[in-house]
Formats: sequence, structure tokens, C-alpha cells
Amino acid sequence: MKHALALCTSGILFITAFVLLSPPLPARADFVQGIPSCSGGSLQYQPKTLMLRGCGDKTHLVQAIAWMGWGEPHTAGQGILVTCDKKTGVCGEPTYRVVLLFFATVKCDGKLAYTNETYAFIGPKSPFDPDSSEAKNPHFELKCHT
Repeated sequence: MKHALALCTSGILFITAFVLLSPPLPARADFVQGIPSCSGGSLQYQPKTLMLRGCGDKTHLVQAIAWMGWGEPHTAGQGILVTCDKKTGVCGEPTYRVVLLFFATVKCDGKLAYTNETYAFIGPKSPFDPDSSEAKNPHFELKCHT
């Protein structure tokens, strides 16, 4: 038993030393740098807030977005969606939990950007009428503004 414990401890120490002493990975040339912004400015890097379905009609704002896998060919974010009045721009209380998926990278002004958005709501609540195009086709293609 002591021999097995010593062997296991040695293995853990070896793996720890290997990880700590390994050189860092080189920077990737294909690192995705952002999402096209509605204003046509620079790419948005890990935005905490963005409009659902691109710039759309500005009635669905996703807030408090936490990202996973940013910079990879696909990334996911989870946030809270609020609905906003189209005329006044005033938004209500955060109501809907939503997952965002971004993929299909293209070059925008020489930088890789996510240009396809798909979304899904967590739980039974959705702001969209079940027969609406937003509910039936939860996908949107973003455009580069260059």
C-alpha cells in the first residue's frame, strides 16, 4: 500500500512539474477578436451587453453576458434578456434567461469576427410569440460594417 501511494504521489508531482515548466503555447493567428457592432465601429470584445438578433429593431437587449470559449471558432454566452420599448428605448426588468452561440468567423476590417448568432431561452419563458419568425428561426447573421 505504501508503495502504491508513493508511486501515485510521484506521478502527481511529475505531472505538476511538467505543466508548470512547459513553455506557454504560442499566440494563435486564428484567434477570433470580436462581434460586429451596431454602430459600425470597432469589433465588440466579449461584450457584457448586446442586442439580440444583431442590431434588429432594438427591442431585445441581452445584459450581464458571461462568455465561454471566447476566441475559439465557436463561443457561447449566457445572459438575461430585457424587452425595450421601440419608441422610447426604455427597457423593462430582466426577465428571460438566454444562451447565445456565435460562430462562422469572417474577416471584418482584417480581423476575425463572429458573424452568426443563434439563441435559446432557458426555461419555459420566451419574449417571442411561438408563431413568430424569432421563435421559429432563432438564428441571425451579423454584417461587417467596414
